[in-house]
Amino acid sequence: MPIVKAPIIIPSLGFDRLTEAAFMSRVNAIEKGLDGNPAYPASPVAMPEFKAAISAYQAAVAAALDGSKKAIEDRKIKRQELTLMLRLLGHYVESACKGDMPTFLSSGFEVASSGRTAPQPLVQPFIVKIEHGAAGELLVTITPVPNARSYDLESLTKAQLRDDLRDDKIEAALLAIIRNGVLAYEEQTGVTLISNLN
Repeated sequence: MPIVKAPIIIPSLGFDRLTEAAFMSRVNAIEKGLDGNPAYPASPVAMPEFKAAISAYQAAVAAALDGSKKAIEDRKIKRQELTLMLRLLGHYVESACKGDMPTFLSSGFEVASSGRTAPQPLVQPFIVKIEHGAAGELLVTITPVPNARSYDLESLTKAQLRDDLRDDKIEAALLAIIRNGVLAYEEQTGVTLISNLN
């Protein structure tokens, strides 16, 4: 008989990025899901120990409301201790549920996202300024684009522009570019540049 592999359900263990309220909401859901759950009989963290850590963290959160540095540091330590317990429990749930989604969800853990977000298109940069540099060189300043890794800048000579566009379409194309307010022409070098003229 062939061996059928169960899918691996990975729990979301990104507790460090959660706010205090979201963290407590997740902790309470996990405590409620695991306490007395027959699907998870051999928990690596005893339930009384887990509940004591939750109570200690809640007390530390309340004590840190006064803004005392010592209380805030104690809250951070209690959260780290509780997070370590949650990670142990998460890995235990991952193996104990045997790939069964209803059993996994009964633990109170959430499923980790399985894929990356598709990259979004970047906004188009604009040329802010063009200056002459050394001989045969132009210095171009463009608007920065968040998350851009590199920028490509192209230039055309008059001859290249004529080759690219038929003569009867050159005038119409140039008028369309001028109407959009993005054409700059540098006569001294014979280079046609596209720039933001606003």
